[in-house]
Amino acid sequence: MTDLEDDFQTYNPGHQIEGMDRCMTLLSLLDTLLTGHPAVTRAEGEPLVTQAFDAIASLYQKIGTLDESDEK
Repeated sequence: MTDLEDDFQTYNPGHQIEGMDRCMTLLSLLDTLLTGHPAVTRAEGEPLVTQAFDAIASLYQKIGTLDESDEK
């Protein structure tokens, strides 16, 4: 494992906000690019988009509840 890979694997408090930001980015992309898209609608894929959105929103909330005592 390289030093960069090792740094990525070691949790630090900055990872919490970074993880939440990445979740928010994905939520925004799902909403902007897939919700209501004609191909998604035609494929009857709206429930899958909603499922993905809900899962990422749940992850966002879980990451937001992390604190120093939760370090693993």
